[in-house]
Amino acid sequence: MKEETIIGKMIHEIYETEPSFGEGFLESGRSHYFSIVIELKDETKFELGVHEIKEWNSKENLIRSEGTYWALENKLEYRNQIIKTIIHRDPNEDYDGSLTLILENNVILEHQSTNGDQLFISKVEI
Repeated sequence: MKEETIIGKMIHEIYETEPSFGEGFLESGRSHYFSIVIELKDETKFELGVHEIKEWNSKENLIRSEGTYWALENKLEYRNQIIKTIIHRDPNEDYDGSLTLILENNVILEHQSTNGDQLFISKVEI
């Protein structure tokens, strides 16, 4: 699948799978791992990985994402927004990876995996 196929499409919802927990504790707490899945208006689903976006074909249970506290506090809207750009960090420079979607309202959805999986929702000035 070419990732560009989701550019110009509208996000309906974001989901997460049930998290699994890492063994050890790091400075910021115990890491947890989960998949982040975006659903488009046409009901197709894609996994937002840290290095790539791929079609979601799993039967794994999906839980509607609560987003992040910061995004809720600042009323950052990602539902019903059109995907404008996809940004990849170079995996040779950032092994843990980071994949970012920039939406038409300049809200970003970023999947990082520095200490387990994390979904960041924030706003950028472009």
